[in-house]
Amino acid sequence: MKAEPERWKLHRDSYQSQVDELKSEISEYERLINCDISKPLKIQIDSLNKLLNALIKARLAAKISQQELADILGIDEERVQEYEDTDYQCASFVEILEVSTTLIATEAGLIESAASASIVIRFFQKLNKIPMAKNASLS
Repeated sequence: MKAEPERWKLHRDSYQSQVDELKSEISEYERLINCDISKPLKIQIDSLNKLLNALIKARLAAKISQQELADILGIDEERVQEYEDTDYQCASFVEILEVSTTLIATEAGLIESAASASIVIRFFQKLNKIPMAKNASLS
């Protein structure tokens, strides 16, 4: 590969990009688990697509284990693991509302979007008032 310097540089740059991304994810994880839960924590949400991932970050910041969240919700820990392993893609809309309401109610790890946390909170409060079947899904 060293005989082809441009190809070698592309591979190296690709690996470096992955290392940088991993370092960034580790840094964010450490920030979440080491935060002071008595102070609001900002979790940046750049798009609605990132909102579901913010639920995982909010749980970590609130220092709530998957088991504790499952106990609060009255479900099995395996279900919470499945939610998080799939970035909530397997969760129904109602289940997502239940998780978000629970995490917002803890007052720790509050989600703050670029606009403000109150927008997200009002969004979920309004959605929570919409009658839906238990099996309603986002997919």
